[in-house]
Amino acid sequence: LDLDVGVGHAVVIVPETVCVGARSTVGAGYADVFGRDAGGVDVDHDVTREPAPGAPGLTLDVKIGIGVFEVLHRSVNVDRGADGSRSDGFGFEQSSSERRTASRIADRACAQGRS
Repeated sequence: LDLDVGVGHAVVIVPETVCVGARSTVGAGYADVFGRDAGGVDVDHDVTREPAPGAPGLTLDVKIGIGVFEVLHRSVNVDRGADGSRSDGFGFEQSSSERRTASRIADRACAQGRS
C-alpha cells in the first residue's frame, strides 16, 4: 500500500493479527512502526516483516515530506477521548513499556522482523 503525505500526520491502524512491514522516507519528522522508530531529517526507516504461516500481511511504502507516520494496533495504542482526539498525541508520549508491548504484539503475526 502506497502512502504519500506532503505535510501532516499519517496513522495506519491495523488488527493485531496482521503482519505489517514498512519502507518509510521522511523529509523531516518521525516514523514509528509498532515501537520500531526513527526520527530527524532525511529519515529512511525500513521495518522488514514476513507474515507467520496463515497470517495476513501488509507492506507499506510511505513518503512523508514533513510530519509523522505511525502504525498502531487498535486495541493497544489508540485511546480516543469523547471528542475523538488521541490521548498519546503523535506517539511521543508513549512510555517505553507501551512501546515494548506494541512491538511484542506486532511480532505475534510475523514470522520474523528487523528494523
